Amino acid sequence: MVTVGYVLSPLSWWNDALINIPLAWLMASGMTRAAPLSFEAAMLIAYWFTNLAGFFLMYLGGKKLYPDRPWKLRDTLIFIALSLVYTLAIYLLTHYHVVKPMF
Repeated sequence: MVTVGYVLSPLSWWNDALINIPLAWLMASGMTRAAPLSFEAAMLIAYWFTNLAGFFLMYLGGKKLYPDRPWKLRDTLIFIALSLVYTLAIYLLTHYHVVKPMF
């Protein structure tokens, strides 16, 4: 569970670049096909969903591995800052049509 969560979380540059952004692109392409939603909004929603799913899976798995270790505020702030940087990048890429829907 921790491994899958780590792969979905923005804890390192390659996770987002190779996993989350392509996964968010696929999800956003499907979302815009199924509902009247802008691709920019769908991409951002899908990206944040993958990040939150990753954090949640890491939290659940980590609780079982290290039941006595508390979560630190510093860690949370770093995760949020990384997510915001990638969110801005995704917004700019979709806004300027560098990334377009698959369908």
